[in-house]
Amino acid sequence: MIKCVISLIVSLMMLPAPAGAQSLEGVLAATDPALAAAVRAAVQDKQFAAPVPAPMESSKAAPGPELYAPFHRDGIYNYEYTSTEFTGTRTLRLEFGTYSAKDASVTVRKTVFNANTPQVTAFKVYFTRRGIEADGSPLAGPRLEMPSPLTYNQTWDEGQDRNRVAAVNTEIRTASGIHKGCVRIITRLAGGGTMNRYYAPGVGLVAEQLLTKDKQEMISLVSCLLK
Repeated sequence: MIKCVISLIVSLMMLPAPAGAQSLEGVLAATDPALAAAVRAAVQDKQFAAPVPAPMESSKAAPGPELYAPFHRDGIYNYEYTSTEFTGTRTLRLEFGTYSAKDASVTVRKTVFNANTPQVTAFKVYFTRRGIEADGSPLAGPRLEMPSPLTYNQTWDEGQDRNRVAAVNTEIRTASGIHKGCVRIITRLAGGGTMNRYYAPGVGLVAEQLLTKDKQEMISLVSCLLK
């Protein structure tokens, strides 16, 4: 019976006390001495630990870069291409070749269609410990396409150019529609100007814009075919 009473008192201690309630010692002072001593001993043995809250998902984190650069899916991307170096609009196409597991790379064929002979070049994209790296790109040269891990406001330098992950959950409208949940990377160019590029989850590069004093260029995704 005494054990039951002790257990009840200890359990009640775990409940929030109502306003104006007596302290525990006040209650025990008016209790049978033997019972009060037993309650005090039970309280000392009782382990009270605050529950550890479940970790919250950070709004500043994003999935791995491979989600935004599915270069292993033999994709064909068609972009609307505008530039101050020519009049009108052209088509820029990126064709991703077969993924090579040997060196975790893929060769990309870049074609710019114009009124004359199409201009064809090629570059390679690699998946490394640093992230997605490329020895060429649609509007620029070699660069780290996307770092790994991918985190909001992450920065890195390439030569004198400064790169920053400006957003990990933004949206942009391109010729193919609205793309949500995009990663946006801004590059501050050493010679002046900026480069903005957007990657959509499950799609890849959907828009890229180069703004300098002497040249402005932009590509906007029109269509893509992924295997």
